[in-house]
Amino acid sequence: MTKHIGDQLTSQGILVKHATTDGDGTGDKGIQEAMHALYPTWKVERLADPTHLGKAQFRKSHSAKFSESMFPGRTRLMRAHSQKIFSQDLKAQSSLIFKDLMKLHNGNMDIITKRLPAVLNATVLC
Repeated sequence: MTKHIGDQLTSQGILVKHATTDGDGTGDKGIQEAMHALYPTWKVERLADPTHLGKAQFRKSHSAKFSESMFPGRTRLMRAHSQKIFSQDLKAQSSLIFKDLMKLHNGNMDIITKRLPAVLNATVLC
């Protein structure tokens, strides 16, 4: 579908520099292909929608298999509830960290990307 949209845009002489997709999407590839047909050296940068990224992060941590002793609770239901709270908290912390990094580095994704491994390690240790 995005290839078709990209073809329509290039037929009107419109070039796309940024394509926002969900966190695990590949929609930018179709647009890139269409843009490449018009201008072979043109690059389309994929921007991940933070809402989709946050939801995907929550789903992954909520469905992850942790050891039985990871979360408190006498019953499986209580432990599942604790894991849900953990997943919500992880999503919220990640969102705040990313917003702060964007503000601190004026949206410079090169610097932010280089800093993310250290942020991940600090989050895990926390």
